[in-house]
Amino acid sequence: MASLNFIRTAANFTMKPNNKNVTFIHLRNLNTAQITQQTSNASKRLINILSKLAEYRHPIIYNAQVIKEITKEVYVKEGLRPPSGSQISAAWEKLKNTRWQNLSLHDYKIIGVRSLECLGFFAIGEIIGRRSLIGYKV
Repeated sequence: MASLNFIRTAANFTMKPNNKNVTFIHLRNLNTAQITQQTSNASKRLINILSKLAEYRHPIIYNAQVIKEITKEVYVKEGLRPPSGSQISAAWEKLKNTRWQNLSLHDYKIIGVRSLECLGFFAIGEIIGRRSLIGYKV
C-alpha cells in the first residue's frame, strides 16, 4: 500500500510532440486504473522507441564487420607490425648518440621553429575536432 501511495503522490511529466511545451501530470488525484493506464501508455512508447532502435542493429553490426575486414587487409598488405626489439634499441642508441651540445644557435632556432609548427598544427587539429575555438562543449 505504501508503494501505491508513493505512485499516487509522485509527479510525472510527458513531452508533447512539438517538444516546446511540457505538461506535468500530478498523480495525486488519480485512481489505480488511471495510473495503470498511464503506466501502460508509457511502456508502449518505450517499446516503440526501442523497436525503432533495434532496426539499426543489423546495419551497425554489418558495417563494423566490414571495417574490421578492411583494416585486416590494410594491415596485411602494408606489412604493418609493431617494431621489433632490435629496432627499438637501434632507435634508442641513435637518440642517445645525438650530440646536443655541439649544435649551433642556428640549429636551435630551426628546432624551435619546427616545434612551434608542430604545436600550431596540433592546436588547429584540436580546434577542428572540438568545433569550437575555446574549450570543450559540455
